[in-house]
Amino acid sequence: MGCCISTRVHPIEYISEIQQKKTSPNESVIKFISIEDRESALEVSTELQCGEANTKHDKNIENTEVHKGILSEAKEIEQLTKGQTQPQTLEDRRSGRLIGVVHTTEEEGDETKYKGDNEGLQKTDNLEEKGILFEVKEIEQLTKGQTQPQTLEDRRSGRLIGVVHTTEEKDDETKYKGENEGLQKTDNLEEKYKNADEHQSCKPETNESEEIIKERTDDYDKKNYIKDDRFDEKLAFSETIRKETKDDFSAIELHASQAPQAVLKSVETLVEYLLKLTNSEKGKVWAFYVWIACNIQYDMESLVRERFNAVDAESVLKSGLSVCGGYANLFEEMCRVAGLSVKVISGFSKANGYSPERPFTSTTQTGHAWNAVLIENSWRFVECTWGAGYKDQSGEFQKCFSDFYFLTDPKHFISAHFPWKSGDLEYCNKWQLLDHPITLEQFNKMLKLEKNALMWDISPLSHTEGVIEAHEEVDIVIEDKMERLCSTGVKFYNCKTGKSFDEYTFLRRENPKTIAVSLRPPSNGTYQLNVYGKIDQLEKSHGQLMSYVIKFSNVTTDSNPYPFNHGQMWGMSLEAFENGFQAADRYNIPTKLRSENGYFDLKLNTTRNLPTIARIEPATKQLPGDKRRYCLVSGTDNELNIRACFPDRDLYKLQVLCQKVEGDEKYHEMAVFLIDCTKPADPGLPYPTTYSSTQKYRCKLIEPLEGQLPVNSSVTCRFQSPLVLNAMVAETKMKQEGNEWWATVTTPGVGEKFRISGNISDENTYYGLFEYDIV
Repeated sequence: MGCCISTRVHPIEYISEIQQKKTSPNESVIKFISIEDRESALEVSTELQCGEANTKHDKNIENTEVHKGILSEAKEIEQLTKGQTQPQTLEDRRSGRLIGVVHTTEEEGDETKYKGDNEGLQKTDNLEEKGILFEVKEIEQLTKGQTQPQTLEDRRSGRLIGVVHTTEEKDDETKYKGENEGLQKTDNLEEKYKNADEHQSCKPETNESEEIIKERTDDYDKKNYIKDDRFDEKLAFSETIRKETKDDFSAIELHASQAPQAVLKSVETLVEYLLKLTNSEKGKVWAFYVWIACNIQYDMESLVRERFNAVDAESVLKSGLSVCGGYANLFEEMCRVAGLSVKVISGFSKANGYSPERPFTSTTQTGHAWNAVLIENSWRFVECTWGAGYKDQSGEFQKCFSDFYFLTDPKHFISAHFPWKSGDLEYCNKWQLLDHPITLEQFNKMLKLEKNALMWDISPLSHTEGVIEAHEEVDIVIEDKMERLCSTGVKFYNCKTGKSFDEYTFLRRENPKTIAVSLRPPSNGTYQLNVYGKIDQLEKSHGQLMSYVIKFSNVTTDSNPYPFNHGQMWGMSLEAFENGFQAADRYNIPTKLRSENGYFDLKLNTTRNLPTIARIEPATKQLPGDKRRYCLVSGTDNELNIRACFPDRDLYKLQVLCQKVEGDEKYHEMAVFLIDCTKPADPGLPYPTTYSSTQKYRCKLIEPLEGQLPVNSSVTCRFQSPLVLNAMVAETKMKQEGNEWWATVTTPGVGEKFRISGNISDENTYYGLFEYDIV
């Protein structure tokens, strides 16, 4: 039986030219050639490390009978290991991990302290205080020339324990220094993309995350613009189980992670060891789930060659390697030994290689297996395979523990799992564990929601099926019931070519609970839309929420793109309201605006005077000159005013960038609006150039608004400012009437400077406010 596993693609980060991501010791930088432009060399940051869980042991275990049993076992190990080198464990042989060699230890009182460079060894722990006396006794005897035990976090993520090369003694502590090997690897992404058309989905391996990148090329962006946002799946260990029960599962979890080699002789001896700290049904199941997910490696080689090794429980335990059937069989046998009612369920899964265009049928061979276990008189799902890790972009299985697939809610589980036994409808209905079971046809049509969407309660409103038939344009609406998403993004691809068409997407939040994306591709064909989101502003990655296949027909040739926005959300960002914009404007100002005369005047409420730059970018036309010259910004302590001029009939992106704090040399994107200009401005000339003093002195230009003035002509210049004390235009002093300054002068010759300047003191130094071109 083939086996389906979950797939995750490492992210390609948004990288601006002026803020390159620093590579940490656990990241590698990969160069590749994109599908769209194989001549463009782009940098990729691949995260190789998963989140860690808190694994503190319950201190109160010290006085328990179970604890006494552990001490007895520890004494046996003392006799076996005294003066010897700790043998490499089965788990280490399974995963190919190295165990760091510890050269010396020093005892201080009743405590032994350990330090190392690896994440699993970084902090100095008082292990006895945690109640891990078994491990302490073991470590105290493993002295010169012996090995450091592996932590639960390392077991979960498949990390290597660093080889210890040197030791240094200081203040009665022994510090261990080492370096990790094998933590970093460089993938040839170009080769992976060459085989894109061989995959069932539109773009290679896009089940759980997507690869995106943007380049910024104009000189201003290189110096001043920052936008670092990328898509990926956050795999940090969640606290689902802790919230679900008052049981202290951390102690069980830690105990399971420390199972010694001696108890792996049989399923019975392993179960006996795992159950030392728990008598509850849920605790037993949790111990089995943790041990299997952290210790059984997925057999990718068998999956590729489609010749599978034995998947019975004892064989899997002995080899430490299997496909989904082996995971399920081992879990079943462990439950049986513990006296729990359990069943192996076989069926279909929407995982690796799944495509909604290729539905499962009654003749399709089932390719996946999982378990159902009876806990507290209720059947619950356990999916050890998907809880153990995922298949990465190169086709390798990456160990990465997740508790989402432990006792998963049936209404969530049905999104990707369907029990199937040919000709047995009762089996199919019963093992969905739903009050109202669905049919195989409904399962095929139903949109697959990714793990993040299920955890965050994100669901489709407008289109609940994975395949959409559309004509020229389609609007897809998603519900964020709990208002948890702080950022959303999309990627839009042609399924046949793999080419990105993000510029044909318009993503926005229409109200606190509703997100919408409009799609209008340039031609007929089948496209894939991937939707991403995150719930933490500090996170720099997005997790995939869902994916649609959309078949467009009757698309007209005059379908124009939207201005390119990198597949990101239009409108005001949450960051804007933390940096001077008033939250009341979030939904009061529409994301899409309209100009019927070529001009637009936008007013935003603020809590302080914000140094701001605004610029426009058309969807199809080219702007002559600087994009910023078509926007004129003025502001006060409580209002930001942006005037825009649109020289052509087109869709425009109006981008608002601000300094976060006074003195900040960089401008950060705070809002992006879509402007539909139905009639060009007349004459459609750019505004005059402005300077930092323009906003600092609260200047608002009244006339002339056109940035180009004819040579040797009479012109009246007028502006307002509550702060300016002296003002000049060219070499002529301006007159003051209240807050208004004005003067009538003659423009100079072609190419000469014509500038309005001012100051806010009696000094003779004047600062530029507005500058015009003389033509």
